Amino acid sequence: VEEGFDEFKRKKRDAERAIAQGTAGEGLLAAMAAVESLLVVTKLKEPLVMTRLREIIWLAKDASALFEDLGDARGRAVSLMTLTRAHLTRAQEPDAPMAAVKPIKEAVVITRELQDQALTAEALCLLGEAHRQGGSLALREGGPRGHRVGHGGDTGGRGGLPP
Repeated sequence: VEEGFDEFKRKKRDAERAIAQGTAGEGLLAAMAAVESLLVVTKLKEPLVMTRLREIIWLAKDASALFEDLGDARGRAVSLMTLTRAHLTRAQEPDAPMAAVKPIKEAVVITRELQDQALTAEALCLLGEAHRQGGSLALREGGPRGHRVGHGGDTGGRGGLPP
């Protein structure tokens, strides 16, 4: 856990440096990476993170829209992944898995277009986690056997994965 906090602290310093010396977009991207790191290192349960979760969700949504306006695909993907992880933090809320699936599917498409294999792999892991949480929630609520949360329409034989 301590290593994770060191990683968060490093990313936070990077964000502060990018905000002070770089463009607004660079600062926002670095800040999104720091928030993502914080969500990972706290195992999504740290009380401070939980009390600020709604703010994190709105920040990630706003950042995603800003990156889209800037035409910054990597920034958009990172902010969508942060949004997904924030929704997954709300695991006990019934809408959380579905709320996580939409942005992460978009992030997968973007990372594939960027041909960033590491970021694509991370996005696919988050997509799997969103579907896993959705399935677990359906089972806890007594959903039908074989119920597939987050799937609908034509998946093109890809099991719900975006193209």
